[in-house]
Amino acid sequence: MRWKRRDTVAPHPTAIITEGSELDGKSSFNGTVILNGRAKGDVHATGTLIIGESAFIEAQLRAPVIVIAGHVVGNVAATERVEFRRSAHVVGDLEAPVFVIEAGAVFEGRTTRPTPEGPEKSDSTLSAG
Repeated sequence: MRWKRRDTVAPHPTAIITEGSELDGKSSFNGTVILNGRAKGDVHATGTLIIGESAFIEAQLRAPVIVIAGHVVGNVAATERVEFRRSAHVVGDLEAPVFVIEAGAVFEGRTTRPTPEGPEKSDSTLSAG
């Protein structure tokens, strides 16, 4: 089966957190969010959460779709899918029904893929390339 890459950037993001900005604590957003700065704590979005190449995140991430191109230390949970771009470096556990890892991305953690019978787990240290 081949996966078609979808356009992950919504035409009108609800919020853009630029390089040089910092979030600390629990941050919640409605819609699509582009995060290029730093964040600590929890980051939740109701739409797509995009972690840019310049971002450094020490947080738990939760959204329907999460696209990571920067550095993330923390657990990542998506209800639809997670994508790691080639520049991504992720240390933490991943929970999603679908995950895509581009060549060059680094992932250290455990994966959980929800199934009708319950979570399916595996330990992973991946470096695509």
